[in-house]
Amino acid sequence: MAGRDGLGGGGEMKNTSSSSWLPFALLVVVVIILWLMSPVVINLISGSNDLAGKGQFGDSYGALNALFSGLAFAGLGYAIYLQRQELAETRKSLLDQKQDAKIQNDGLIRQSFENVFFQLLRQHSELIGTLSANRNGQLEFGRWCFQDWFHNLTNRYQNKSNNTLGSIKIVKQVLQEMDPALEQSTGHYFRSLFGILRFADQSGLPNKETYIQLVRNQLSTYEISILFYRCAISDDYMGLKLLVEKYALLRHINDSCFIARPDRKELFKTTAYTKN
Repeated sequence: MAGRDGLGGGGEMKNTSSSSWLPFALLVVVVIILWLMSPVVINLISGSNDLAGKGQFGDSYGALNALFSGLAFAGLGYAIYLQRQELAETRKSLLDQKQDAKIQNDGLIRQSFENVFFQLLRQHSELIGTLSANRNGQLEFGRWCFQDWFHNLTNRYQNKSNNTLGSIKIVKQVLQEMDPALEQSTGHYFRSLFGILRFADQSGLPNKETYIQLVRNQLSTYEISILFYRCAISDDYMGLKLLVEKYALLRHINDSCFIARPDRKELFKTTAYTKN
């Protein structure tokens, strides 16, 4: 059945092609017949057997021939004009289709990015809920843990602040002492945060800063503090530090976030606090 349909379709295309040529062929035949009959018609109209008279009568139609030649050229020019108009419309239609395809493709890319981005954000939020810290013999969960870790850092720093080391060196020493326990508690958190920021950074979207701003706005005061010291002191967090500086993740930092009130400009670029 499929073969018959295909043959039938080919026959219809052939018949259509033949029928499109039929009016042109009939016109050619009519023109040839009229050209052959023109001497007879002129002879009948002139009513004279004198060849000179017939020639003069035929020459009187010379202006008519020029008129038809001019009309032919005008028709050719108009046909070219119509063809150019059609090509321009076709080109415009193709450009519109290309633009529509680009808009649709950009929409699909954005939708795909947002599906993954918000899924990562949900997973990160769930991860925060699993964080735990021991406070006065009781376990605390969630973002409260960052407050406990910050107070632990502060207490350790104050116990060492009477020595001759500078404030930054003391903080670094305290962090090195706490590093195994702090890394075990917060390592997964910072790897997750880095993954979200890097995913948005490498997305290529023109407004990726908007999505990173959503992440920044969810950071609590003590999260920012721990983020500050982990990136400032540990070389293992260099990749995260670069993104912190690129997208001003420390914009909402304040004096309460610091243990020793160090000069922030010595530890991060100014872009970490204010986006240029």
